[in-house]
Amino acid sequence: MEQEVEHGFSNLSSMEMHCTSSSGSDDDTGCPAAAEQKDHQVTASPLPRRRLSEPQVASTRSDSMAAVKLKEFWGRATSDVWRFFRFEVDQNGCYIDKKLAVCLECRKRIKYCGNTTNLAHHLYKKHYILRQGQNPPEQSNTFPVNVHSGSPGGTKFQVRKNEKLPVDSSKLRKVTDALTKFFYKELCPLNILDSNNFRELCHALDPGFGLPHQHYFISNVLTPLYENEVVHLKESVSAAKWHCISLEIWQSYQSETSVTVTCHFINDDWHLISSCLQTFSLLSKKCGCLVQELKCLVEEWNLNIPVVVFDPRHGFVTEAVKLLKWVPMPCLGHSLNSAIRKALNLPRVANLLDSVRNVVAFVQGRGDAAEILEEKPQLSQSLSANLQMDNDSVWSSTLDILEKFIKEERTLCAVLVASPSDRHLIPSEKMMSEIRNLVEILQPYKMATVHLSSAQYPSSSTSSILFPVLEKLRSSFVKSPTSIDFGQCLKSAIQEELTAYYQEETMQQFMLISSAMDPRVKSLSFLSQAKREQVFNEVKLEARNFRSRELTAEGSEQTETAVNIKREIVEPDEVNWMNFSSSPATVSQAHADRYRMSPPAKKLKPDDFGSWLGDIVLTSDENPEQIDNELQRYRIERDFSLSSNPMEWWRVYSGTYPHLSCLARKYLCVPATSEPPDRVFSLTSNAIHAKWACLDSSTRNMMIFLNQNLK
Repeated sequence: MEQEVEHGFSNLSSMEMHCTSSSGSDDDTGCPAAAEQKDHQVTASPLPRRRLSEPQVASTRSDSMAAVKLKEFWGRATSDVWRFFRFEVDQNGCYIDKKLAVCLECRKRIKYCGNTTNLAHHLYKKHYILRQGQNPPEQSNTFPVNVHSGSPGGTKFQVRKNEKLPVDSSKLRKVTDALTKFFYKELCPLNILDSNNFRELCHALDPGFGLPHQHYFISNVLTPLYENEVVHLKESVSAAKWHCISLEIWQSYQSETSVTVTCHFINDDWHLISSCLQTFSLLSKKCGCLVQELKCLVEEWNLNIPVVVFDPRHGFVTEAVKLLKWVPMPCLGHSLNSAIRKALNLPRVANLLDSVRNVVAFVQGRGDAAEILEEKPQLSQSLSANLQMDNDSVWSSTLDILEKFIKEERTLCAVLVASPSDRHLIPSEKMMSEIRNLVEILQPYKMATVHLSSAQYPSSSTSSILFPVLEKLRSSFVKSPTSIDFGQCLKSAIQEELTAYYQEETMQQFMLISSAMDPRVKSLSFLSQAKREQVFNEVKLEARNFRSRELTAEGSEQTETAVNIKREIVEPDEVNWMNFSSSPATVSQAHADRYRMSPPAKKLKPDDFGSWLGDIVLTSDENPEQIDNELQRYRIERDFSLSSNPMEWWRVYSGTYPHLSCLARKYLCVPATSEPPDRVFSLTSNAIHAKWACLDSSTRNMMIFLNQNLK
């Protein structure tokens, strides 16, 4: 008794049919009895049917197919297609119909015409089984994998395991956007796209998403996104009248000096915007190379720059800014860091800090400290949590360790006394006095640093606070006198360094006018009365000049517009005869000649009568008394809170003080630091620059631009 054939495949890659091929002719006219002797019936143990990627049509199988007996192809099976098809036989083993093959996957009857074309097409369409070397239809978006080997020399097949996502599908756009955001937010090198491990990971997450290669991703995804954002940013930048740029200089792993340029401007809603414009590499640290790059940048973005903020440690930047006739403005954060770090490297201060670090190293487990601290676990936990080694590149960490050293003085002495070999590390009274003096000197700088780091960058930390902060730091030296020469030397070193950074006259004038435009410090109480009046006289003069230039520009623009309008009326380029109901022949030739030969229009001249009386009769816009009255009313306004945002004040009162608001846009768009303060006063900047340095030079500009501008 022949068993019924239950054909199923749990895995096509390991598919093996429980049958043997028989030799014979491929002619369907052979004797059924002879064929029966050559062929044998197929029997197989029941296996669970595999799940396909799309719904199977096995549900359409009739119940009568369950009792049908099947046999292999009667001829010589050279094609691998016959692994998936059989023919029906009767109870005697004779073929019922040699022109209908039965699919082992869906039990559907497929017409057989002497070749395997119909059978292979059925496998491809219904069961995702593709002949190797066969090109799928364009609309199918196949993703062929898992090649199946057939008989030796026979045709091979492979399975369309998953179809690719359609090009216009929302899921494909969502996955592509998420992948793009991952790269420019995390600043990952784009060569990861060509990594086999990363491609396997993405395929495991979503087999339908075809991960693009690096060059395709750059040209078709990253570049269009970058160009689109550049167009939008140029529209915002061109709408502002005044701009300020800050330069952030860093080095890549290839020792290339790179410059990242950030533009700051105030928009129509009185929001101080900071946007990264460009990152470029310098061939050498010479002012000539930087000047050429900055000229191209200004021309490309159409910038109106009065001042540039930068790290003062780079001398070639100062020379380049002066050659471009801009006001150089040192970054307050880098200036403080540089001045204090130089002061801490003084011989006497450096020896004091080395003594403190030796004690901290002892607490962290050097020598007999481990055994002593094991016997006193409470002391161990307290000291380990409070005392951590400082970082030389961040002076605030040095101040923190000194403050904790003073706090844990008694505990440290108790631990050091218990170790006879380390008693020389016990701090003396003189040493503790110098430490307290050093902490007292650095406290004002810590307050300035905390304010800059906590303020909203760059809205609340603009150049208007530079002069008050520097004046406060200078006065703190006088109000905290000390008889120890150690403290005086440290104060003098810091003060001399800061004074050298901000000693230029144009720089100081810009900072003072900027403070006058800030409603928080507009009283200028940190200046003498004479100096205060001098600053406001400069404000008044610049407001008049600024308004005069505006009126001149508006007048020339109106004159040019009027002349162009009259030229269009008097001197048309040509006559559009199609607008006439009659043909050109019906128009009078004399009229046409007279129309074409009319004399050119005379240029409009300013009103002679107005020019004659202009020196004694002024319009309200040109009246200098209006600016004087506006300035007087502004000076008696109540000062804004120091912790508030000055842009909020000007958003409310810009209509009340129209002339001064124009100056405020120019002077308040300058930040106090060249980069966010939280990066200046910590190691965050080093971590960010390390990521930037890993980027390829060809895509570095686009990646940093998108990282800084897209939130």
